[in-house]
Amino acid sequence: MYELSKLFGSEMRVKLIRLFLHNKDVSFTNLQASKRCKIKEDLGRKELTQLEKSGLIIRDKNIREVAYKLNPDFRFGETLYNLMFDFESASREAIKDRFADIGRMKLLMLSGVFVGDDNARCDILYVGEAVKTANKDKLLSEFESEVGYPLLIEILDLEEYNYRFKMFDRFLRDALYSDTNEFLVDKVGVNK
Repeated sequence: MYELSKLFGSEMRVKLIRLFLHNKDVSFTNLQASKRCKIKEDLGRKELTQLEKSGLIIRDKNIREVAYKLNPDFRFGETLYNLMFDFESASREAIKDRFADIGRMKLLMLSGVFVGDDNARCDILYVGEAVKTANKDKLLSEFESEVGYPLLIEILDLEEYNYRFKMFDRFLRDALYSDTNEFLVDKVGVNK
């Protein structure tokens, strides 16, 4: 995310671009886009104006209030989409750092969009001790605003993880034993 914000001028612009690229048939007012991306409305308005000038978004004439949608004729649309949603090249250390405040990390596994597996059960699996619910909710909200759509992030307390693992929980087993998973932290011994 950091590299893209430097390239495109701001983190807010990257969030808005991802929002429109992922929701190509949806129109957003400034207020709606700003709320989804968790940016101030006045800054959102400025960024939307710049994106309209670039040709990436256009005004939706079918809606009474000012609303924008992705320009289907934007000639770099597919290229931009591939760049914006290339999570396989995301910094692993930065992802690990994002989860540091949730609790005492025991397992952090990347899957799904981070490893190019469209059939994965989740994108991130985190297991920790003393999981702080407020920090967890904040992190999930931040990820969604940055990416433009919700990632499939499963956050489990170690006790719940152990119980589900012993009960042969299908979701957990499918998520853990995919061939494409990438373990950033494994203190529970899954990846032996």
